[in-house]
Amino acid sequence: IRSMLAARHVHVPVQPLDRCVPTASSQTLGDVTILLAVARDAARERRAAREQGHCFIVMRLRDAATQAAGVARPHRSAPAAARRTSPRATLAIRDDAFLPVAVPSPVPSGAAVAYRSDVYRDGSSDVVLDNGIVRVVVAPDAGARAFAFVDDATNRNVFTTVGAMRDDVAIEPPLSTVDKIARYTHDFPSGTFNRPYDATILAGPAASARLRYDAPDVVPAGATFDRTVTLEPGARAFDVAERVDVRGAPGEAAMQRGVAVTSLAVGAGTDMTHRHVLSPDASAFAPQTTRIAGGNALGYYDDRTGDLATIAWAPGDVEDARLLERRFSVVVRLTLAPGRTTHVRYGFERAATLDAALAAVRDAQGAFPGPRKTALAGKWRNGLRDRLKSD
Repeated sequence: IRSMLAARHVHVPVQPLDRCVPTASSQTLGDVTILLAVARDAARERRAAREQGHCFIVMRLRDAATQAAGVARPHRSAPAAARRTSPRATLAIRDDAFLPVAVPSPVPSGAAVAYRSDVYRDGSSDVVLDNGIVRVVVAPDAGARAFAFVDDATNRNVFTTVGAMRDDVAIEPPLSTVDKIARYTHDFPSGTFNRPYDATILAGPAASARLRYDAPDVVPAGATFDRTVTLEPGARAFDVAERVDVRGAPGEAAMQRGVAVTSLAVGAGTDMTHRHVLSPDASAFAPQTTRIAGGNALGYYDDRTGDLATIAWAPGDVEDARLLERRFSVVVRLTLAPGRTTHVRYGFERAATLDAALAAVRDAQGAFPGPRKTALAGKWRNGLRDRLKSD
């Protein structure tokens, strides 16, 4: 077992028997949970352990989400300090699951770097953007979704294993006639979640990468998703410039829209009474609720930890913004305006109070210039709603 752990670059010393838990409960050492092993011949194994003065170390069973990432899930009762002693040596997958990673070289003050790394140890080359303040990890082979938006100081992550920046479309292809379990396994449209994107690191003072995918099955005749993700030095937010070009007859293609889907989780634990949805006004978290965001920014805030996730966009670049409040997370669906490169900014802020969080969302909203001019009759528009009122 020690050899197996060493192969995963996890060092866990064998514990003396008198330091082991005398019952079936577990202890957490770093990123590995230890248990007293239950063998087929339990009496013989216990005698051998007692004679050697050691207990057995076994990997705790992992759930599906962390197993895909190759992470041993720590026991929930483990103190947070034990799990976050070296934040940059681990990557938060959830508030209770951490992935050991190679410690990157420190980012120089006032700089931002972009590089490729097999972060999830699945044979893929992921894109990492890091400015020493926050880290963003994008998986090109998983639909160019970002599973990590991490504060380097606290190692907290505001993206979930559902991912962020998932590309989807408003008009879905016809449902499969042979998939009998789809209605039980798909809570919402899957989009391009498992499609391989072309990824290129871009040169420049900021950490930046371009991700591109051509989807031949998008209604009516295919579409191209072209996205550039940029993290500036010293910033706590990163920018996404995306264009979705839909192919097909003009009348049919004009009805289609690109949709960006992001799943957010803030704070720790499952006590949702400390969560607030800012859309942009503050509301208590309400599971199984759908909200329509007003303005051009929204936030998700935890008043116990001070974690605040924000999403803002340039006026006119998003026709519709909806928040689907799940049991322990918020899924944001942004319907992107067609025929242009849209600009969306994702932020990870710290706010001591709810009022401070509201102010941060207002700041995110004000970071973009005023209404952008669209190609429709040369008028100033702020999205589909204004278009319907004016035309």
